[in-house]
Amino acid sequence: MLRNVRLKIKVTAAASVMLLVVASVVAGLQLELIATGQLWMAGAVALLVISATMLLLYFDLKYTLGGEPAVAMEMLDNMACGRITAAQGGVEFGQNSLLGRLVLVQQRWRQSIGQVRAATEALAMVADQANQTAGSLADGVAEQAGSLNTTSLAMEHMSASIASNNQNAGLTESIARQASADVEECNRAVLGTVQAMQNIAERISIINDIAYQTNLLALNAAIEAGRAGENGRGFAVVALEVRKLAERCQRAAHEISEEATASVRQSDLAGQLLDKMLPSIHKTAQLIQEISAASQEQAEGSQQINGTVGQ
Repeated sequence: MLRNVRLKIKVTAAASVMLLVVASVVAGLQLELIATGQLWMAGAVALLVISATMLLLYFDLKYTLGGEPAVAMEMLDNMACGRITAAQGGVEFGQNSLLGRLVLVQQRWRQSIGQVRAATEALAMVADQANQTAGSLADGVAEQAGSLNTTSLAMEHMSASIASNNQNAGLTESIARQASADVEECNRAVLGTVQAMQNIAERISIINDIAYQTNLLALNAAIEAGRAGENGRGFAVVALEVRKLAERCQRAAHEISEEATASVRQSDLAGQLLDKMLPSIHKTAQLIQEISAASQEQAEGSQQINGTVGQ
């Protein structure tokens, strides 16, 4: 996951370098055209090149996000409220996208919750069997006055029950350890998601700057087209449409930036919730380990008592 984050950072750096190169080439071409008196042609070339670059960055951002920002916000809201559900409509997202990582976090949470639930059920089963064993022992002691043979049979049954409890306690301890490890892995996945959202916010800032510069260029091109008179009328229409596109891209980048910031806050909240869960899970694993050790001691004591009664 950290390798993917580094790759995204390298891609962002490469995109920035590409923009600088394109800006240098466009600046040189503009100077050439301005020197020859073709001002409207210089504006047209600048608008076309920057618009193409902006579209490439927009589609790259769309691919990195993996889907609509509203879907990511809904998934993060559900996670913050404790609703660990699958992605809407059964849609599959790329593993390296933001939504793909959110789906991975949800899967890890569901696995952890399922394992904790299984451990709890196993612990309840151990408690029920311990109660049954205690009842059997009480019955055996009551009947000891009447028949030593009956007491011996009861002790054998108790030994078998304690051995079963010991086995179940060991299994429950293993499940609890696995659940603790899964929750820690889930916490690392949340941290990776926060880093990815921060990288996306940086790339959105680049698109916002490009849209702003494109808007200024379109405005300048419209002014130059007005000066050109009838010959620049068609170019003025193109400049107007490019300006509208730049304004829409700027608004979209601003909205996505706000949602990305909110997503980072939600992910931080999810990480804090996981940090609060970890001590409880570790404590549960420790208690189950103590129960397993106590069951082992009971099994050994039961075998000794059973041997004494048999003699």
